[in-house]
This record gives sequence, structure tokens and C-alpha cells, in this order.
Amino acid sequence: MRFISGIKELFRNPLYAIIITTFLLAWFLSLIGYTIFPEVNDFKNFVYFFIQIFIGFILVLLVFSLKKPINEMSVKLIIIAFLIGLPVLLFFSIFVWLFYGICFFANTFFTSFFAFLVCRDTSTQLDDYLYKKKKSKIITRTLEFLLFGLLDLWIINIATDFLSNEIGGIKTILNIISIFYIVLVGLVILRLLFKRKFAAYITLFLILAYFYLFYNILSFIIEEILINALYFVWFSFIIDLLLFFYILGSIFSRVDYLKEKIKVFSADTISLFVIIMKLIVQISYIYPDLPGVNIAENVDLEGAVLLIFLACTLFLGTHTIFTHKHEEAIIQD
Repeated sequence: MRFISGIKELFRNPLYAIIITTFLLAWFLSLIGYTIFPEVNDFKNFVYFFIQIFIGFILVLLVFSLKKPINEMSVKLIIIAFLIGLPVLLFFSIFVWLFYGICFFANTFFTSFFAFLVCRDTSTQLDDYLYKKKKSKIITRTLEFLLFGLLDLWIINIATDFLSNEIGGIKTILNIISIFYIVLVGLVILRLLFKRKFAAYITLFLILAYFYLFYNILSFIIEEILINALYFVWFSFIIDLLLFFYILGSIFSRVDYLKEKIKVFSADTISLFVIIMKLIVQISYIYPDLPGVNIAENVDLEGAVLLIFLACTLFLGTHTIFTHKHEEAIIQD
């Protein structure tokens, strides 16, 4: 997978290895403060101060990265970034709180978009593998389409019955989602009939998409209804962590593309912003009443995640049906 090569490229740089390790430590500490020590203010204050220092450092590095790649920065420049990070953060505190609000919405978009990419890439890679088997590809890809399609129907039926009992009005929303996905399957069948091209991966893609949608809906149910959601919070941490590494890996697997298409923002700049974005979300766990957090308090972030993911699924999913080329075809070209 391409994003794995991006992760390897990321960890070849010692500074990034330190940054990612420190980031994971900050994330872990914030979750401990949220789940295990929610009433221990000294611990929460320590975590908050630690993350603030780290954000200041990353923010200065982000500015530096606009002019100089991370791997070309001297030790002296990195030390300067660390020393001025916190003073800069405090001096521009008003603007930083606004930046906090921006990061909440950016996290919603990045999470939704890259979750879609995970679903799409996983399904197309399996289909590409089956396509390479010349003698059996017609049978195996037909079975792929049909078996995952039947599994789709079973999952939809079970999930709809379960969620309908938990949230009033959810059945209408799930029916709308089902209509979106029926449209995608219909496009695949029409394209097969008229163009003789078969996007067999679509039913596996829909299963993965459903799982992500239901995961988000369940997270909303648990946060709103259950008092003790400790286990789900840590399960959610694992999902978010995997998505985080997928985002960074995808960015660093396209360094040359970013240099060519986005000349102002390099892979370094984008990845540092993603790290800041995630850190700010972690602060919101232990201090939900901070000014920057309140910017997004009246926004249904869970609903926004679902909406963006559905939009990606419908529009970008349709685009993929008509434009995806199997790896074998790409090699031949």
C-alpha cells in the first residue's frame, strides 16, 4: 500500500520520529486525563501545559517549513523553534483560539475524507488483485460483487433494526443512505451493460463505508446516552490513530505531487498542520470549556462527519466507478 511507503519515508527523518513519538505521548496523556483522572486538575493542567508547549513548537516549525523543508533544518533552527514556541503561542493567544476553532472543522473534513479513501483503496486493491488472475477473474470478481452485495443487505437490515430502536428518526436517515448506495450499485450495473466495464469492488466498498458510518453513529449514541463509555473511548482512539497514520502516510507518499501541484504548502507544512489539528482536538477532551473549543460547540460535528463522508461516498465514489483503472492496465499504459 502506498501510504505504508509514506510512513517509512516519514520515520526516516529523526526529527519527525521525535515529533510523532511526542505527539502519541500527548494524545495518550490527554485520554488518561479524560477517562481515568477527569477530576484531578493537577494532572489535567500538566497535560494542558505540555500540549501547549508542543503546539507552540510545531506551529513555529510549520511557519519555517514554508521556506525550508524539515530535513534541511539545522539543529540551531530547531532549538530556536522550540524556545520561541510557547512565547509566540501566548503572545498571539487571541488568534490561536480562533485557530483552534479552525482546527476543529479541519479535523472533521480530514477525518471524513481520508476515511472515504481508506474504504475506496482497500476495496479497489482487492479487486485489482482478482483482476490480475486472467483465468479466474470473471468468476472471482462476479462472486466478489454478489457475495459482498448480499452481505451489504444483511448488514443494512441488522443495523437499521438496531439503530431504529436507539435513536428516533434514524430509520429515515438510514433509508436515505441506502438510496445513495443503491444509486452507486445501479451505476455499476448500467456501466457493465453498456460499456462492458465492471467495477466489482463497489459492494466491498459499501460494506466498509457502512461500518464507518455506523461507527460514527454508535459514537454519538454512546456519548449522548451512556454514562461510562470508557472502553469505547479507547476503541475510538485506535480507529483515530489508524486514520492519523493513514493521513500522514498518504501525504508523504505524494511528496513530488504536492511539490508540483501545491507549491506554497509542502508535505511538511500539511503534515505539521495535521499534527496541530489533532493535538487541539485532544485538548478539547480534558478542557471542553476553552474559548477555542466553544467556537465549535454549537456545531453538530458528528453530523458534519457523516455528511462529508456521505458526500465523498456519493460524488467521489461515482467518479471512481468511471475513472478507476486496474493496476495491470496502468502498468501496460
